Order: sequence, then structure tokens, then C-alpha cells
Amino acid sequence: MYTLLLLWLITGGAVSLAIMMHYWLPDPPPPDVFTRFIKVLVAGAVGGVASGYLVHSSLASSDPMPAIVAAAAGGVVLSGFVVALGSGK
Repeated sequence: MYTLLLLWLITGGAVSLAIMMHYWLPDPPPPDVFTRFIKVLVAGAVGGVASGYLVHSSLASSDPMPAIVAAAAGGVVLSGFVVALGSGK
């Protein structure tokens, strides 16, 4: 079970990193980039673990792929939400 939690955590974090690179790639970077980085990374990790756990516990099969896809989607949604809220200047 800890391996799955770690996989969902990594999946959500990786997806949130991709979102950060897409929004914050333009030069110059935002002035408080470290704070934003930590907020979005934590949001993506939490979204990945929560959605992966919910999908895995609701399905009766032992196939981990739906939970991995849900972890990526949860990471995208939650970290994208944090980016959208924190992007105002």
C-alpha cells in the first residue's frame, strides 16, 4: 500500500511540475517563485494521493492503472487550481 501511495504522490507532483513549467516559463519568473513552487507542488501531490486513493478504493479490481490515471488527473486539477488562484499580480 505504501508503494501505491508513493506512486500517486510522485505522479501528482510530476504533473504539477509540468504545469508550473508551462505557466512560469516566460522570462522573467515571478518574484516569489519559491513560495509558488512549494504551494503548487504540495497541491499536486495531495491531489494525486487523494484521487488515486479514492479511485483505487472504489474499484474492486487489482489493476493499478485507473488509480494512476486518476492520480495524474487529480494532480492536474488541484495544482492548476492553485496556479490559477495564485497567478494574479
